[in-house]
Amino acid sequence: GFTDITNRPEIAEAQQFYSSLLERREGASWKELNLALQQIMDDYTNTNKTRSETILKAGLTYLNHLEVEARQAVKCSNAHELMRALESFDLLMMGKLVIVSALERKESRGPHRRSDYTFTNPLMNNKFVTVKKVAGVPTTGIRKIF
Repeated sequence: GFTDITNRPEIAEAQQFYSSLLERREGASWKELNLALQQIMDDYTNTNKTRSETILKAGLTYLNHLEVEARQAVKCSNAHELMRALESFDLLMMGKLVIVSALERKESRGPHRRSDYTFTNPLMNNKFVTVKKVAGVPTTGIRKIF
């Protein structure tokens, strides 16, 4: 069967957060969050630019700051806006994971070019970086493709 998750603390926390978005009288729209996220990702993770640990960490810092601010500021007037806001928060989380993954890849490969790791490591051929949540923290690893 199914596991009853209704009493898990993360469920109650999510419900409270969703309600807070709908109960606010004023605030920023999901569009503002989405635009800020796009701008940060373009400035700090764009594969048309050479990256470095410093640049990637700065991008992660800005995303963390954006998340804190947005959780306090975004307001939704209806279910559609709530859905779009939650989608934007999910994209923000994915952006953070992209940066965590890029920080783990300590080489230049294909469009992932780093000024602090200019070589392509042949030992990383046919491998990719994995990211998973361990004790609430993104944890990286390396896995063979086949």
